[in-house]
Amino acid sequence: GGGCEAAAAAASGDRSFLRGARYLSTKYGGMRRVRGDGNCYYRAFLYSVCESALLGLAETGGKEELERLKGLAKNSLDEVTKHGYDRSAVEMFHDELVELFGFLDGSDPGGNGHPASPESL
Repeated sequence: GGGCEAAAAAASGDRSFLRGARYLSTKYGGMRRVRGDGNCYYRAFLYSVCESALLGLAETGGKEELERLKGLAKNSLDEVTKHGYDRSAVEMFHDELVELFGFLDGSDPGGNGHPASPESL
């Protein structure tokens, strides 16, 4: 796909990266760029989770899956601190994640009361 070819072109001579990009282009139709700041894996993963949740809302079980994800997000702060993370280091990210899931289903008080759409991400 076009996105994977663009990644291959951006590799500017890195043979290993080029080989990987070509392989991925046989498996996927495109790619999304994310800021490479050390949190890029988490950002890309969460974007995919949010996009999948939004696209699945209309499907049977989609709302229940979003509720399950919201519950996991709400409980994640206690879970990660139990495993040694400093609460103050992750609390802001946790709050943002919980707010994000509220935005997705329209329950976030700061939102407009309507579920988000993939385009609004």
